[in-house]
Amino acid sequence: MPTITGILERRFSWDENVVRVPFLHGWHSIVGGVKPTHLKQAGYEVLNPALDDDDFEQAVRTAQAEYDQNEPDVIVGSSRVD
Repeated sequence: MPTITGILERRFSWDENVVRVPFLHGWHSIVGGVKPTHLKQAGYEVLNPALDDDDFEQAVRTAQAEYDQNEPDVIVGSSRVD
């Protein structure tokens, strides 16, 4: 099974700028967890906003603001249950 890192390496040329990746954490997950840390260690610029666990609409607004402000190359996240 392909890894996120492998997919991103095939998609983007490393001769260009660093790939900006917002990581949207799952429900009751923490900012700076294992997955975003792995991406940072692999050389990505990881944006990891704190998403509201109890208000899904607020979490979507936060994610959208992060996207609008940073214009990322790709978005990565884990499952989220409403």
